[in-house]
Amino acid sequence: MSAAAAAITCGEMIGAGAHLAVGIDPTQLFLCQFEAVRKLLGNDQRAHLLPLGIEQLPALKAFDTVFSMGVLYHRRSPLEHLWQLKDQLVNGG
Repeated sequence: MSAAAAAITCGEMIGAGAHLAVGIDPTQLFLCQFEAVRKLLGNDQRAHLLPLGIEQLPALKAFDTVFSMGVLYHRRSPLEHLWQLKDQLVNGG
């Protein structure tokens, strides 16, 4: 996910009523771009980007909704990626 997509997606999630939007991307450049875009858009502290890949996250089961944009095609194991995403969802999410 690029930082622009993360910023737009996090912003869209906040605009749609989410009280918190968390993006992840292991690339330092994208983290810097995200912070720049966030500041330009009013520095909303409800949107965050963490410098991590999905592989680095424990099974949090903390999110109502999870999006993976432009990533599935690039994964060695697309099915494993989907399972990793599912592990981030609350029950019924």
